[in-house]
This record gives sequence, structure tokens and C-alpha cells, in this order.
Amino acid sequence: MIVLTLTCVGLNLISFNLVALGVTAGMWFIAYPILVWAGRTDPNMIGIYFRNIKYPKHIPAFTTPFRKTAGYVAPKEHKIWNR
Repeated sequence: MIVLTLTCVGLNLISFNLVALGVTAGMWFIAYPILVWAGRTDPNMIGIYFRNIKYPKHIPAFTTPFRKTAGYVAPKEHKIWNR
């Protein structure tokens, strides 16, 4: 919400014309209800997002490392020189 407000105000102050006023009014009337709806639907959405981006992309998803049949098995490298 703060980013939307700063974007609209900043664009109006920098441009200072009617086209910028129309663009920012359109942005406000389209984005504001969507942001309010998202905030009411799930107020913890930002925490879930930050938790998900905390983990690197190369970690595969599996249940537990203590289970014998689950887990990620890295493919073995093929030896070219020593056959």
C-alpha cells in the first residue's frame, strides 16, 4: 500500500500533467481494491512469501531425511577416463 501511494504521488509530482494524473488515478482505482482484498483474505501472506524465498532453489522437496525410501539421490557422474 505504501509503495502504491509513493508511486502515484511521485509520478504526479515528477510529471505534473493530466496524463500522469489519469495513469495514477487508474493505478489507484485498480490496485487499491486488489490490495485490500489480499490483506483481508490472508493477513499473513507476506510472512509465507518471505519463508518460501528463504530457501534456495537447489534444495529438492522431500518428506524427511530419516526416512529410508524418501530423499533425493544425486545422479552419479560418468567416468570417462577410467573405465
